Amino acid sequence: MFGAIPFTHTGVRATWALSDTVSLIAGVNNGWDQVTDKNRDKTVELGATFNPIRPLNISISGYSGKEPAGTGNGTRTSINAVGSYNINRALSVGAELLNVSQDIPAGGGATTSAKYTGLAGYGSYMFAPKLRGVARVEQFDDKDGLHFRVAGTKYRELTATGAYLASDSFEARAELRQDKATNAVFRDFNGATSKTLMTLAVQGLYKF
Repeated sequence: MFGAIPFTHTGVRATWALSDTVSLIAGVNNGWDQVTDKNRDKTVELGATFNPIRPLNISISGYSGKEPAGTGNGTRTSINAVGSYNINRALSVGAELLNVSQDIPAGGGATTSAKYTGLAGYGSYMFAPKLRGVARVEQFDDKDGLHFRVAGTKYRELTATGAYLASDSFEARAELRQDKATNAVFRDFNGATSKTLMTLAVQGLYKF
């Protein structure tokens, strides 16, 4: 979500199914996108998934641990909640909420803190047995410049995706995304920055 969460975790994770509708998750890892640990502190992961009724799925996850920040290491904590609901066999909707905070050493034993938040919503519709369309809207507030390194940055994003389900194991996707920010934080291939970004992507997914 927003490119503001870790893409990888290197560590261990365990899942415990309390019932058919509730599962608990716990883990320990090196930290955000760290194959090799950058410090001796580990990041702890806790989470839960809920399926109280058949069409509704909810997952909540939290990560907390020391991460490099400023001139040292400070505690970074993230909380992420995702919910999806199948209205019928063709239509589903979902929402996601993200909150990340970072303690930053300021010298002399003092610390400052920075945070960013994000909210997203999407809808997915099966137009035909092999054709699906998805629309997604995101809103991101990086008021302290923790993610973009420019304080007071807000942006909104709109994504439209078309998917062709060629078979049970292969799916082809085409995606168009537009981002608009209050500050020039998007960088192009020439190194210039802009307040807007347009992205076109093509994907092929194979399920083993």
